[in-house]
Amino acid sequence: MERGLLVDALRNNLLGPALAREKIPYPDYILGSLVPAGSENTDLTDLTDIDEIITVETDGRRSDSDEPPVHSSRFEGQIPSSIGISFNIQSSDPSFAACVSWGTYSRIEDSDNFERTPHCETLSADSVSNWESGRRSWYFGDVEVLARASSREEGKWRMSVFLVNRKQSSEARLQHRIFQPQIRIDLGRESKLLPIDSFSGSIPTDREEAVLSTLYRNRRGFARGHLVSTVWRDVDPARPAPGSQPSNESSWPDGAELLDQQNLSRFSVPDLRTEFIPAYSILSPNLNEWPGFCHEVPELGAERLSETWSPTELSANLMPLVEGYSAWEKAVRGSLDDSMVDWQRETIIQNLDMCREAADRIRSGIELLAEDEDARHAFLFANRAIWQANSWSDVVFSWRPFQLAFILMNLRGVSDRNHRDRELCDLLWFPTGGGKTEAYLGLAAFIMAYRRRFYGTDPETGLEIGAGVSVISRYTLRLLTIQQFRRASAMVTSCERLRCLQTDEGIGCRHPASGVYGDHPWGRTRFSIGLWVGSALTPNQLQSKEYPRPGMPPIKAVNAIRGDGVSGVLESSRARLSKDKGYPDQILNCPCCSAVLSLGPDVIPAGANTTLYITTEQEPDPQAIFDYMQGNNNYEIDSLPLTTPIGAHHITSLSITTRNPTPPDDLDAAITEAFQGTLLSFSCFRPSRPGYLPVGSRRDPTDFSIVCPNPSCELNNGVTWSEKIVNHSRELSVVDGRSSMRCPIPAFTVDEQIYRECPSIVIATVDKFAQLSKNQHAGTMFGDVSGYSGSYGFYRDASAIRRWPDQTSLDEFTSAAVDLQRTRLTPPDFILQDELHLIEGPLGTIVGLYEMAIKELCSTPDDLGPKYIASTATARSSESQILSLFGRESRVFPPAGAEIDDSFWSRHRDIDPDALANTSLESHPTEEDPSGRLYIGLCSPGKSMKTLTVRVWSEAIRHVRQRRQEGAPVEELDKLWTLVGYFNAIKELAGAKGLVEQDIPERMDGANIDLTELSSRVKSTELPGILEALEEVFGKEVVLTTSMFGTGV
Repeated sequence: MERGLLVDALRNNLLGPALAREKIPYPDYILGSLVPAGSENTDLTDLTDIDEIITVETDGRRSDSDEPPVHSSRFEGQIPSSIGISFNIQSSDPSFAACVSWGTYSRIEDSDNFERTPHCETLSADSVSNWESGRRSWYFGDVEVLARASSREEGKWRMSVFLVNRKQSSEARLQHRIFQPQIRIDLGRESKLLPIDSFSGSIPTDREEAVLSTLYRNRRGFARGHLVSTVWRDVDPARPAPGSQPSNESSWPDGAELLDQQNLSRFSVPDLRTEFIPAYSILSPNLNEWPGFCHEVPELGAERLSETWSPTELSANLMPLVEGYSAWEKAVRGSLDDSMVDWQRETIIQNLDMCREAADRIRSGIELLAEDEDARHAFLFANRAIWQANSWSDVVFSWRPFQLAFILMNLRGVSDRNHRDRELCDLLWFPTGGGKTEAYLGLAAFIMAYRRRFYGTDPETGLEIGAGVSVISRYTLRLLTIQQFRRASAMVTSCERLRCLQTDEGIGCRHPASGVYGDHPWGRTRFSIGLWVGSALTPNQLQSKEYPRPGMPPIKAVNAIRGDGVSGVLESSRARLSKDKGYPDQILNCPCCSAVLSLGPDVIPAGANTTLYITTEQEPDPQAIFDYMQGNNNYEIDSLPLTTPIGAHHITSLSITTRNPTPPDDLDAAITEAFQGTLLSFSCFRPSRPGYLPVGSRRDPTDFSIVCPNPSCELNNGVTWSEKIVNHSRELSVVDGRSSMRCPIPAFTVDEQIYRECPSIVIATVDKFAQLSKNQHAGTMFGDVSGYSGSYGFYRDASAIRRWPDQTSLDEFTSAAVDLQRTRLTPPDFILQDELHLIEGPLGTIVGLYEMAIKELCSTPDDLGPKYIASTATARSSESQILSLFGRESRVFPPAGAEIDDSFWSRHRDIDPDALANTSLESHPTEEDPSGRLYIGLCSPGKSMKTLTVRVWSEAIRHVRQRRQEGAPVEELDKLWTLVGYFNAIKELAGAKGLVEQDIPERMDGANIDLTELSSRVKSTELPGILEALEEVFGKEVVLTTSMFGTGV
């Protein structure tokens, strides 16, 4: 409803009319205005030559081209004097009826207002084949209707109808213009409407074009407009909506005012008509419901699957995925008939062969789970991890059928380094928001767990060979990388909690019937995730360092934590840090309970309530804290703080409401005063970073960990955490020690941490891999390690380490370390390239060059290298792109079928279970779907893009604000609250920013507009806060952005 009201508001403001005989201050409409053909501002200098104009050669096409005739582009910057519509019909004696309507405005006598006069005329075009020169004109006062007909094939005709303002005036003043012109065509029973490209007859030259033409063969265009858009009955927004009640109200004021009931019924929703504001709705496909085609329904619940150990039962739960898909494929194959064009039939058969191959791969994955206990262990573990991570957001997670099918299809490829599927790159092709992320997160959880079970521990060194980097996930944009890092962090944290979960069988989650007993079935090394990006987002080094200079002050390199007496980012005041300094605290809230881990760099807004769990070594005085905060004019505190002991430390819960906008540094200062101490009194780095804890010592830390400080968090209950790597026990934090009843958020955000820790998943931007050519430490991510130090971590070359722990010598360092030169960590098994369509042009060339090295680093002499999986929202030219980038053949999932609306895994909402899609299924613009999209076209010849932007944006903002004041439903209106301006270049964005800051407020009587920029000019440290604000109800009002917004936000 709210979306429809917004569209109506835009129509009334930009095009009009609200009423056929409306009276308004001034018809300030910027769409649908035609000036006299002879005026100086017209688009055409001599409309008597319209026949030549509409057959003019354009873009190298001949005048007898199969493309419809088009107007000259000479209207650029000028106002048009005509509109037209072209269409094709099949008839032995073509004829049609038309209705044209328009309005004129004149000043009301003795008034400053204007009154509209509606005009509506009907005509019949008979005996078209007998028209002289294939043309005919009708005149209605100063308006000409010109029709043109040409026969292309026997019984097939191309028709064009134009409406021209013929008023005798050289001026384009208001009284000489006509407004809201429309052409409506009714063909009658003797003429059949043909697709606009029906005279082409060309056969696609490549398979991709053939597939697209075949899939869309029942969804074709049937008209083309000239200086206006066109709609036909199947896509006309004026047609009755599904399930709607008949209404006497008409969306066509002129027809309702002037036509009799018979003609009004005939032309209200005609076969064809012009439209200045075309609207086309695309509903999200039905991805959740089971399509049918078999008697059984697969088990999609992740929790239920995680509890199914029996191979027979697990196969029975999963096999309907194959049976239903195979039955659907056979049904589609059987529905093909001989009347279909040969090349289209052959294309569909090739598509279905791909579907059959995909079904065989899914079946093979199910068989692997039945025959391989390690794979079954890992599959159950992955389901449990995904279910648990979603349960923290109060979501009872069930797989969408395509997600589970895609995981099963790739089980052998990711788990067997010599399986033939390693020579394929599987491309997951679904629209943004369809659930691609969940699919490959499930696959990532599987391979992380499988490696721990399959590879075991090296008996000589104690190295867990399956630990290390299992998955590399790459993105092109900072914003998308941060988003996906946070989503993946929740899954990895869930895996780590399962690793140290207390169960009846021992520490570590496993199925009771699996026969696995004892502690740590998933290894002693933590599951972890690393964010590998540029230094503008996170620091490259852990410890700060001071570089002496003779006779000059030393250079102080500020990194994540303190070193050489130089404070690190985590303990420093944000105001003292340089603006280009990256922040290691990229995870702001606990993925489990949402407790604050860090407030980030943004100012805390007035009225915001914040609960902080602050850890101290000494027990604080709750009454003193309460009294101090109560006496501070900027803060409100409702109750006495609660203190919970944790070992030798104490956690104090402090709920604070800020009265004014407050920088986090100011809150730090207030809390420090309230606790009657200094920053070193806190066990966390700062009160505003309560989840970031030092490792080693508080004053001179060697590392940091992220631990949820909320005592009631699920991560801090029912677990026993410890970590041992090559027989070295690891410390979690200065609070937790080497064994803890708390499970950390196992995320690493500093480059040096990633090289030392070799996290299970590395999330990176593609450009970061340029480090491989100049930073030898990055080699550890690919399993190339020569030793492990309990005080440092994994390393390749000890002599290249910038600073040895505890200032030891090289010999002392290496003698205390474990030599791993005769063994190694298993290289990554799974490389994910998200948003593949962005890897093109110069970026694609560079990525392709580095990919040769990456593929080699992920390989051993005895295997086929890593399994590549890519995801994209558009699969155009993907086959050649994947071959160029990865040197792999590709398979798209889901493979296409016979119709664009039905690939089995993705189906139009109107297709019933067990049924095939045999016709075009068009959605109605009034059907509002939370995940769907409504496209609206706006074109205003003679007006600048800036003018159109100001008019559209100001009306959209005004309308939504007004609806909020009127009490419209929040859940509906919030979806329309944020207006996003998407630009291809910073220059265009800067121009729009000026409009939002000056022109639009002026049009809105000086209203203030909440403007946010989301582009490469925004500091990386500000991105997390902007993302959080976008998720709020009625958050950001206007966002100006570039391509970084179009990939998953």
